[in-house]
Amino acid sequence: MSAPALRLRDRSTNEPQFWMAPRGRITWLSFVRLNHKQGAADLATLDRCWRKFQARESFSALAIVCDDGAIPEALELPIALASEVTRQTFMRSGQEVQMLHYLIDQEGKIVAIARGTGATLDRLITLTEERLKFLEPVDRTRFAAEIGEDPRSIGGNSAQLPSQISIASS
Repeated sequence: MSAPALRLRDRSTNEPQFWMAPRGRITWLSFVRLNHKQGAADLATLDRCWRKFQARESFSALAIVCDDGAIPEALELPIALASEVTRQTFMRSGQEVQMLHYLIDQEGKIVAIARGTGATLDRLITLTEERLKFLEPVDRTRFAAEIGEDPRSIGGNSAQLPSQISIASS
């Protein structure tokens, strides 16, 4: 299933925005309710997850606030406000869900849907790490080779293969 396009509102200006999952990145999308006693703490937990992965070029995240709860100021996590349509679609009234997460792969496909915090976030962190390792192996790998003798020195016309190749992850 492909990730949906979303109608959002800018947190600062309240202007309408249109969001689509970026291609080539693992995206963690969270719908959050803040008007309950754990709301600010839940958002702070998501912020810690964001800080863990934010330096990775293949990662993006967005928290979408789906109610009128107060948003803490000291967060680095990208945050947008849900439009009325998005609120109705993802956080139907009467549901007890405080957080709803979508993990979207580099092709825009939803690979995980999860509700809640705590152990749920731990599982999503593990899944995100696995996906990022799959996407970034070449960026994080150094190749070194010891080249054998020059083919001309041994009188051959064909290139000699490296006598030793080592691969080291950085």
